[in-house]
Amino acid sequence: MSIDLSLANLINVVFIAAGLGVCSLSILQVGTGMHIRKEVKVYFQLFFTFIDIYITMHIFRMLFEGHTETFFWIAIRAVTFIEFFVSGIMIYMLSLLIIYIANPGNEGKVTKNINKIFLVLLAIHTIGLLIDQFTNF
Repeated sequence: MSIDLSLANLINVVFIAAGLGVCSLSILQVGTGMHIRKEVKVYFQLFFTFIDIYITMHIFRMLFEGHTETFFWIAIRAVTFIEFFVSGIMIYMLSLLIIYIANPGNEGKVTKNINKIFLVLLAIHTIGLLIDQFTNF
């Protein structure tokens, strides 16, 4: 197994490592925040964890590219699926946060309907990713 150690890849690895560090420290900081509501802590810890997963999958994909062996072909497909699935979840979570900020404390019919629309969009996103795993969609 050889890894492409071009200048561009080295710069990417440095920024990816910094991003992982910042997100991991953010998880710790939110977890130790004394004046943060429990729901907010859980939300941001999940969100930063998903960012860490996304960044980690990106670095794996970057390292696996260019290899033609079967293992790497399967690994690239799996890592790409996880990366794009997690990005869909992050978009969904961010959408929920925006709805909450726009109308705090009001979980009315409109909010529930918008949440259902977001869930349908996330399901379509996931179905598209699953179809891509078995076709060249």
